[in-house]
Amino acid sequence: MRMAYGVLAGFLASATAASAATIDFTDASVWSSGASTQTVFGSTVSLSASGGAINFTPFDGGAAVPGLASINDGVGVNDDEVSPRETLTVMFSAPLFLTAVSFLDLFIAPDGSEEEFAIGSSDGAMLFTVSAVQDAAAGEPGFATYVLPTPTVVSSITFTVGGTNDAQGVPDFALASLDVEAVPLPATAWMLLAGVAGIGYVSRRRYA
Repeated sequence: MRMAYGVLAGFLASATAASAATIDFTDASVWSSGASTQTVFGSTVSLSASGGAINFTPFDGGAAVPGLASINDGVGVNDDEVSPRETLTVMFSAPLFLTAVSFLDLFIAPDGSEEEFAIGSSDGAMLFTVSAVQDAAAGEPGFATYVLPTPTVVSSITFTVGGTNDAQGVPDFALASLDVEAVPLPATAWMLLAGVAGIGYVSRRRYA
């Protein structure tokens, strides 16, 4: 009984420990095609798109973005970006907490009159919009990141582009990364642990 209790306690402790990871779509060793997947905290991450096919192209943003592999130029649809009438969906086989998201090729107009922005939605509800903060004319990669005020449980996230532009071509962006955390075990797991502890206590009393 003591061994069973120790094994279960160790499993629960490791499973519920604070865990965080970055899903880096600029890492070509992991993400190279629409069929690519990645397993994070037991959840398989995959991609789908409408309006075209998932596409990865080489990074062309100049200096590498700190914290990212910067080998791919993020993930896009048809080309290296998500444009109007295209959607990009990231799917998780098991729910995860979304804590942050980042983009590439998201630019402001050279005169500052308007900027591109990306929209993230889950279960039909908008989660966030992220506006450009960099200017393509300055040789920047169009990197923008957004940290959610509260970690949000998601099973999928769909990305679309907003209606304003950077005065070049059409509005577009590339998805660079997602920061996620493991969802803790449900209360039933703790009930199981308590039950095992109770059985151990009764056994000790019986043979005392």
